[in-house]
Amino acid sequence: MPQEQSPSLETYRKGLPVEKKSNSSTGRKRFRSLLVGMAVIIIILAAINFFQSPAAKTLAGTGSVQGIVVNKDGKPLNAEIFITGTKWQTSTNADGQFSLTLPAGNYSLVVARNGMGNEYPISVQRGKTQDLGTIVLVSTPSPGD
Repeated sequence: MPQEQSPSLETYRKGLPVEKKSNSSTGRKRFRSLLVGMAVIIIILAAINFFQSPAAKTLAGTGSVQGIVVNKDGKPLNAEIFITGTKWQTSTNADGQFSLTLPAGNYSLVVARNGMGNEYPISVQRGKTQDLGTIVLVSTPSPGD
């Protein structure tokens, strides 16, 4: 360093110059803000996950759906009834009747027999039974029948 740029004795009269420390409270505030933001995001994601779970639907209450499945001649059919995207299912009895208890909500119910079926949108309300009435399941003959 050239002599012209060197500090004078006056600079050192009160001791060595001390560099100012960075304000650590600013770093702490940023860190706290980051933690709070992450906590809010985690809480929101947990709430979304909960409200899409079967547990949330169970808390909403249950209702049921019922009906009778017949062929085009009005004779009772043995058919499978299930809710798409779930494990809920049942079968008709000998008289073609079925009943299924579900958590309240909107679903897609499928009535099927021998690989063919019909889909019905249903809305299950807490404490109520939705009667689908008589469902006529018409089979289309396959080629060669």
